Amino acid sequence: MGPWPLWLLTKSQALAWSLKIDTPMVSLVLQSNYLLLSNADKFPHSHDEIDIELLGHDKRNDWVIQTNLYANGSVSTGREEKFYLWFDPTQQHHYYSILWNSYHTV
Repeated sequence: MGPWPLWLLTKSQALAWSLKIDTPMVSLVLQSNYLLLSNADKFPHSHDEIDIELLGHDKRNDWVIQTNLYANGSVSTGREEKFYLWFDPTQQHHYYSILWNSYHTV
């Protein structure tokens, strides 16, 4: 899966992106990392990036998904957020989405 450069989107455009994950998740192993958006090909030292990481089980035995938002190549201008799922995502297919525009990332 290739990155879609952010520089192709104008301030008036919005991007909605969904991912159907069929990858089996294994406890305590970083199973998958899906790069959703990046402009690293144009700005290798100050790129922006949005990705989803499937982390598997944590110590509480919850399934964990982590999203990462980076701006200008730095986590200090971005954000990492872990989501503890209340269900077992390996039991059936699920869709995970990120909505992005020039004002918000949800």
